[in-house]
Amino acid sequence: MTYVRNLCAHHLRLWNRGFTITPALPISFPSHVVASVERASPASRRIYNTLVLVAYMCGVIEGTNQWRDRVITLIDAWPQGWRTKWVSRTAGKSARCGRLHA
Repeated sequence: MTYVRNLCAHHLRLWNRGFTITPALPISFPSHVVASVERASPASRRIYNTLVLVAYMCGVIEGTNQWRDRVITLIDAWPQGWRTKWVSRTAGKSARCGRLHA
């Protein structure tokens, strides 16, 4: 996350960027978050994984999916082809980012 923060701080683009540093997943992350992350290259080096992790963390911190919903609205305005996969993986009772349901 520090890498993405530094890119943003220096006004560099995130879209269509191949990330040289990819986020590591802590063992304690819920299985639905781990399942949502792309592991195959080059997909693992794109913004998708970062968005999944930020959506999860924002959900934990704020207790809602407002950030995730705003990102989905933004992505709908500028389609990239992976929005359907992301929404289907992070939607639903058992897979809501930041909300763990039994």
